[in-house]
Amino acid sequence: MKAAIMEQVNGKFIIKEVPIPEPKEGQVLVKMISSSINPSDIISINGAKPLPLPIQLGSEGYGM
Repeated sequence: MKAAIMEQVNGKFIIKEVPIPEPKEGQVLVKMISSSINPSDIISINGAKPLPLPIQLGSEGYGM
């Protein structure tokens, strides 16, 4: 699947292929139709909320 990956704070993010995760017990796998870069992602991009890098952006979206 394709994902937006940020490798450094205030850096450009890249679109790259990443493996589809395997659901664990009690989880389901949802096929994402679309995902957006939203305000919580902008906070991470700007470094206001430090997170371990690299991170995958667009954690909210539409799926089925």
